[in-house]
Amino acid sequence: MRVAYFDCFSGVAGDMILGALVDAGVPLTVLKEAVASLGLPGLEVAAEKVMRGGFAATRVEVLTGDRSGGADPGLPHPGSRRQHAHGQAAHRAAARGAAQALAGGHGHRSLPEILEVLRRSRLPAPTREQAAAIFNRLAAAEAAVHGTTPEAVHFHEVGALDAIADVVGAVSGLAALGADRIEASPLNLGGGSVATAHGTLPVPAPGTLELLKGIPCYGSGVEAELTTPTGAAILAAVAAAFGPPPLLRVQAVGYGAGTRELPGQPNCLRLIVGEAPDPAASDEVAVLEANIDDMSPQLFEPLMEDLFAAGALDVYLTPIIMKKSRPATVLTVLAEAGAEGRLAPLILKGSTTFGLRVARRGRLKLTRETRTVETRYGPVAVKVGRLGERTVQVSPEFEDCRRIAAAAAVPVRAVLEAAREAARGMLEGGG
Repeated sequence: MRVAYFDCFSGVAGDMILGALVDAGVPLTVLKEAVASLGLPGLEVAAEKVMRGGFAATRVEVLTGDRSGGADPGLPHPGSRRQHAHGQAAHRAAARGAAQALAGGHGHRSLPEILEVLRRSRLPAPTREQAAAIFNRLAAAEAAVHGTTPEAVHFHEVGALDAIADVVGAVSGLAALGADRIEASPLNLGGGSVATAHGTLPVPAPGTLELLKGIPCYGSGVEAELTTPTGAAILAAVAAAFGPPPLLRVQAVGYGAGTRELPGQPNCLRLIVGEAPDPAASDEVAVLEANIDDMSPQLFEPLMEDLFAAGALDVYLTPIIMKKSRPATVLTVLAEAGAEGRLAPLILKGSTTFGLRVARRGRLKLTRETRTVETRYGPVAVKVGRLGERTVQVSPEFEDCRRIAAAAAVPVRAVLEAAREAARGMLEGGG
């Protein structure tokens, strides 16, 4: 499985995502063609190699005819273009064509204008839909902050040509990267305050904070807005998880540059691309164990029955030799995490042990499903185990096979073999 991991140690902005993608190997032509397909005159992107904190990185800049997509001079990234909103009553512009309105430079862009540009573009449908979802997410965040509706939101520059290029370029670049899964680190927000149309506000700004709900993030000693609304919205939309880097065989690394140097750290977004092992389902189980050397073997059966009845996932016995060469038995109980308090008293009361060991263990599991196959002896339930998209285990339900064998007066082994053969045929046929 191909995984793309964004390491946001200096935050994230839309232009930094573009730079990291190009630096990791996505052709710049992919971004250029995506932006050109919007049909907005004068809009293009350019890339250059720069140094940030001693590291070589790629900076992608959005060019809009006679100007470039500039950054707020008080912020470290071009993506820090302010993105605060006003209600519809504050700005009642006359209706006009979406592309013409966006190029008109009136300073405020409505969500319907942006969505219309995307709808009329030559972008592939999945790219259009994901870009629209990101702008809807931005509008919903601003609407929540300002007590209005997404449709009534007018953005300060978020709908301008440069921001649309950031979003469309990011979505197109990620598609070209071909990652099966996208993850990201917790987001560095920066610190200090930022000047906005609503006055001086602490970092992160309210709209950014709304976008970050449910996403792990942290502040730092850098007096700058490191995570911007556009960057936050893109990662919130595309990342399946936020946390430490997953287990990867690294194939490519890219660094996307912010506009300015930051004191004490490189102003970069790092993108790590690699192959991850086929995914297996994982969870955590409780393990309860006791070494028992002085209990009648007959007592293990009722104890095991009580444990299963109380919800144990598995109970098993292992012969061991203890000190002074005494033969003994290890009683091991597996249970769902949190069941220790329910099962431990049963072991302490139902056995001769004076204590037991309790631990939590990680567990990897195949993805399971139960299918029914037809055999010449009758229908048999079969457990199918998958690792990712591959079927790696097929196991007939033994009790089904024993019941059917008794009814058909044939050996259980014959029914087991018939069920396995039928299951293989079903899976090879795509069933």
